[in-house]
Amino acid sequence: MKKYKYHDALLTIESTDDFGYHTECLKKITVLKEKDKEEFENFCKTQTIPSLPSDLHERSISDVNCDLEESRPSLSDQPTTLPADEQRTTTASNEQPSTSAHEDDQTQVFQSLSSAATISQQAIPSTPKIKKSACLFCDHVEKKVDKSIAIDKDLVWSMSLSQIDSVPMWLGYNCKIGIDESKIQTVEYLSPINESPTSLAVVQETLNIAKEIAKNCNQQQIIATYDLAIAKLAMQIQHTKKPEFDDIFINLGAFHTQMAFFKAIGKYIDSSGLVEILVEAEALAGGSMNSFLDSKHFNRCKRLHPLASGALQILHFEKYLSEIDTDDIETLKEDLNAVMNTSCGINVLPDSLDKILQGYKQFREITLQGGHGKTAQYYLQYTELINIFLRFSRSIRCSNFELYLDSIFEMCGYFFAFNQPNYAKWAAMYLNNLIKLKVENSTLLQEFREGAFGIRRTKSCLGRSPVDMTLEQTINADAGNTLTGGSHFTNSIAARERWALSHSVRTKIMSSVKAEIGLSQADDTSYTLQKNRIEKDSKTLNNIVKTMKKTMNPFF
Repeated sequence: MKKYKYHDALLTIESTDDFGYHTECLKKITVLKEKDKEEFENFCKTQTIPSLPSDLHERSISDVNCDLEESRPSLSDQPTTLPADEQRTTTASNEQPSTSAHEDDQTQVFQSLSSAATISQQAIPSTPKIKKSACLFCDHVEKKVDKSIAIDKDLVWSMSLSQIDSVPMWLGYNCKIGIDESKIQTVEYLSPINESPTSLAVVQETLNIAKEIAKNCNQQQIIATYDLAIAKLAMQIQHTKKPEFDDIFINLGAFHTQMAFFKAIGKYIDSSGLVEILVEAEALAGGSMNSFLDSKHFNRCKRLHPLASGALQILHFEKYLSEIDTDDIETLKEDLNAVMNTSCGINVLPDSLDKILQGYKQFREITLQGGHGKTAQYYLQYTELINIFLRFSRSIRCSNFELYLDSIFEMCGYFFAFNQPNYAKWAAMYLNNLIKLKVENSTLLQEFREGAFGIRRTKSCLGRSPVDMTLEQTINADAGNTLTGGSHFTNSIAARERWALSHSVRTKIMSSVKAEIGLSQADDTSYTLQKNRIEKDSKTLNNIVKTMKKTMNPFF
């Protein structure tokens, strides 16, 4: 990581917004250009943005540091070709603006979802006024750095599994190294509708209720979350009744999306021998093989896929260590322990560990390209699929909109590849709607970044779960409870409505009483950090690794 000083860089213009930047970001760019011209030129060859006037600033340097990623793409005012997942649309505002500018923006956003790898961009004049939704510098850096940091954290976790005993699984590890300062949310129950949820009339009624809630809360827009079967009906109603429901964003339930992605992964590993390895290692019962591949049991898939992926990554990392000769290996275990036991929001690694990490990333890339054989490529690609799921889960738990967007983008391709037409079509449509929020700088962006992707009900770190999973765990579970559930003690619709509307009040009273008499559970530790859970996961992981070494180590 290189350090650049920027706080005392003086700008000679009043408004840097005209150039498409925040003031602080413009200072960073100008100082970067002076400090390392070659890196600056390499920094934005992938960006089509206006060049800066030569007299834009008068430099002076302070002792305040600004961290910038070392391998940054470069800034250039020449027209270039962008990768589809990095495109940003900007509109130059002239004295006579084009009437089709908005349509052009939307076309470019839609084209970014297609299979085309690149789209040519138009040259932008040297000093235009940019009609921007966000700072170009922030937008590019935020998207790239968030994904890069997430990838590095997941790789460091897999390296820790290889070198350290009793490492918690993915969620527990990230709870140890992360800080979660997000707010705890409450769940309120609405009155149930006594009809099929997939009825068009019922779906439209839910949209009307959402509009009414937004009005009562003085919100211009609102987010309504559905699973796919209902979401596609809601999108159709929204399209046919434009603009009546344009102030509602139809959010696709992440829990059901994860289940669909697990099913795609199951198709990938079917008949590969990996499931048989899990059975041999006693991690999976023989009678549960089909349900595991078909993603019928979410908790089983969520536990076993990271275990299988972790075992493969342990073997792959051991292969990498056997091929390198460096003194940094001697301090590897110490560095990994230091990282795991340091809880902070700063993403900094020791130099020796960072050197090994960068080398391992290159080694992984060679394997993924088939450089170490087709078998190694196949099984390491499975770990990449699991890492996509982990990044998707991280984006929800951390309310990271950019990482969520990137994860959906990657998952869409696998939905197409493994013949899941419903999610292949509607996830792409959903992705397009998310991109529109970003392009139009919607007020809902802030809501998503504050936790609209999920619900945090406990104090446990990274305890945010998808909205549709929360519904399954709260109102659906409560209603189906044999002792207290409304579906068991009465068939009266009015009684069930009273039960739903009064449930939140009753739970608050019960929680208060339990806390008063000392029956409430004070432990807010994530269950994955409990000692017995770590021991169980470590034992299962070691059994899988031993079984792979005895039967089919794909990397040796």
